[in-house]
Order: sequence, then structure tokens, then C-alpha cells
Amino acid sequence: MKTDKDLYTLVERLPKNDPAWNLLDAFDAVTNGMDNPDAMKKALLLKNPDLEPWKPLIKAIQFLYSGETEKCRRASHLIPDNSAPACLKPLFRAWPARGRQGVPDDSGERVAGLFEKLLVQPHPLCLIAEQAEEALRQGLEEQFIVLASRVLCGLKEQSELYALRYGVYCLDLAGAKHPESDFFLCAAKTLGEAGAFCSLGSALVGRDNSCAADALEKAVKTKKRNSSFPGTNDIPAVTELVKFLRSRAFPPAPGPRKKTRPAQRYLFADEEPPEPAPLRGREPGEEATRFRETTLSFLGQTVKNLIGGETLLEILRIPSSFEELSPCLPPVARYLGPGIWMKVIRESQGAKT
Repeated sequence: MKTDKDLYTLVERLPKNDPAWNLLDAFDAVTNGMDNPDAMKKALLLKNPDLEPWKPLIKAIQFLYSGETEKCRRASHLIPDNSAPACLKPLFRAWPARGRQGVPDDSGERVAGLFEKLLVQPHPLCLIAEQAEEALRQGLEEQFIVLASRVLCGLKEQSELYALRYGVYCLDLAGAKHPESDFFLCAAKTLGEAGAFCSLGSALVGRDNSCAADALEKAVKTKKRNSSFPGTNDIPAVTELVKFLRSRAFPPAPGPRKKTRPAQRYLFADEEPPEPAPLRGREPGEEATRFRETTLSFLGQTVKNLIGGETLLEILRIPSSFEELSPCLPPVARYLGPGIWMKVIRESQGAKT
């Protein structure tokens, strides 16, 4: 008779002083988001054949929550295919690789449901990025810097390129024009001096080409003291871009300013107040926008004749929103407790019989 479909049933039949109870304690700990290293260590030393399939399951769950992709995958491979916990193997395979795409269709309704329950949406960093932009919209620059810096650090852990692009995005939103700005100084702590100068220079293209060229030159010079971007293969492309900007080093002419009526006018009027200005209310105008497109075209042609430079081309493309950067974020799991995990295993086994 097959008895391994319920870990609790297996363990609770044993005496209270049996070492197998450590396995149950370890399972409870990892599914509740707690750390019980003593129970985990003793559980992994168990030699009970009936309990063997549950040991790699516990490790896979632990690595899923800690975001250790490869370790989660390796642990799930150790779960025997003919065991009860094997029903969760598609979930572990899908979690790191497929993320928001979900589990394969043949995984079963219960496993797919568990996947959806586990997945935290929207991603926590997306929420912080939204809060940062709202703070900037409200004129709370210090709060914007604090929140945006948290997002920058989170992105840096996943992708240096995406972190650099977010740096450009924020510098563009905040209208930063020089390396003394507060956000630039915070960005330099995360991206390194070279990376921060590269982000600043990329944000200034079309706004102030002379300052953009200065910032990009400093990015190359500080490369020797910092391992961040630009990389060795990107330096020739940066050099060519600086030459291009120097040849057209003029700040774009400011567009005509629209007259705005005082906000107090709407306090007692019947008409509705205007919509709040978008974050990119400091757009440089059509001339600067066209120049950025021209720059991207120039750099695209230049990169074809150089080794490297594709990274710089990506950084120069300012994201339209944070959503463009969010695909690099790994899925985040919420702690569901041991009961939900065990229920899915138990019901999945029942569905097969």
C-alpha cells in the first residue's frame, strides 16, 4: 500500500522521539518562511526510505523562496517520479524559467492553482517604482530618491544593464543635468561612478549634447577605477558617440511655454481642474526627440563596424515606463504555510487514483 502521499500521516505514526519528526519541523519552517537549521540538518540525515522523497522537496521549497534558481531546479530533480511530491516537479521547473507564464498545461489544475497562489503580483519592485514616480509627481524629491534607489539596487542584483537603463530613466524623469544632483550621487553608489556617468550622459543626449559628451567621457576615464559600465568592448562605441555629440554640441532651443492659470482659480469654480502634469512634463521638445533618434541611428550603424557597443545602444533607449524593465525581475513567492502545500500534494494524488 502506498503511504507516502501525506508527510504528516507518515511521521505522526512514529514515536515522538523519532528523528523523523525533524523532517516535519523542517517542512513547517520553510513553508512558513522561518529558519530552523537544526531541524533541517537532522532531517537531511534521515535514512527512512518512506521519507526520502520529502527531503529534496523541502530543499526545493527552501530554494524557491530564497530565489536560488539553479539549486531549486537541482533539488526538484532528486524527487522520485513515482513519489507523491513528484506532482510538484513541474512547478519547480516552471518557477525559475517561466515565471509569470505559469506551469505547463499538463501539470494539473491543483498545481497550477498553487503556482498562482504563490506568485506575488505585481512584483514588489514594481510597486516601489510606482511610489517613486508618484513622489516625484508630488514634488517630494527626497522620497523619490530613497524609493528609486531601492529599485535601482534591486535591479542591479538581477541585471546591470537594466539597472543602468533605470538610472537613465530616473535621471530623465527628474531632469538631472549635472553630476552634483542628489539622485546622481545615489546612483553612483549603486552603479559605480562610471555607470552613473554613463547613465547621466545617456539621459542628456538631445537635451544638452555638450554635457552629455562630458559625462560619457568621464564614464570612460573612471572605468579604470570601477568595473561597471562601460565595459572594455563598449569603450570604442562610447568614444565614437562622444565625437558625434561634440560635433553637434548645442543645447536644444526651448519650446514656447504655455501660459498656465493659477491653481487657485479652480477652488470654487464649477469647471474641473486640469489633469496633473505627466512625469515627463520636462520633455525637451520635438527637436531634441528627433536628435535622440538620429543619435540612435548613428550609433546603430557605428556598432556594426565595432566589437561591442550593443549595451550602450540599449542604455540610450530610455524606457517609456518601468514595465519595460520588469521582465528581468524573477518571480517572488508568498509564504502559504504547510497546509496548502500538503493539500495540493494529497489532492493531486487522489486525482490520479
